[in-house]
Amino acid sequence: MLAVVGVFACAAVSAAPLAVRADAPLIDDGVDRFTSKNGRVFAVPGPKRKTTLVYRKSPPGKAPEKLWEMPGWPYAAFLTDDGEYIAIADPRASILPRNYKRDQVVVSFFRRGILIKAVHLDEILLDTKSMGSPSESGYKWGSWTGLVRPDRFALDTVENRRLVYDVATGKLTDVIKLSPPRIESD
Repeated sequence: MLAVVGVFACAAVSAAPLAVRADAPLIDDGVDRFTSKNGRVFAVPGPKRKTTLVYRKSPPGKAPEKLWEMPGWPYAAFLTDDGEYIAIADPRASILPRNYKRDQVVVSFFRRGILIKAVHLDEILLDTKSMGSPSESGYKWGSWTGLVRPDRFALDTVENRRLVYDVATGKLTDVIKLSPPRIESD
């Protein structure tokens, strides 16, 4: 029992937001917990970050209920409130290398650790030239917005489009035109 308490004490250290410099490749920031928006479900790494363990919180004094487990520990993950689904952002897709491949995975959807669908770069951008010239680190395709509804996950692209996916199927459900970012002048 002491070992279980120790694991959860360490896991509870941080649900801090991910900090990423605008033009730097992702680095492991040591996040040890991903929590659903309603706070009732959470994921923690297994031993040596070789697995992801998903739990439902229990009443005080009771151990959390393990829901499922999957291989690997993600850089960024978005859990649904019921704990059935997880969207995992591929860290290699934050800043694409200069020699990126159009089939680069951007986000993957899982149900209880089983892959439903992986969404690739060539599925989210109408034209890869919209990424413009590369920075020192590479190309920026957009960003992971996260869960915008309990059953919907969104990406915002450099083409000023928000792509909304059904987390249960991985299918695109909506494309929303975003306003271009305002550039302020002196």
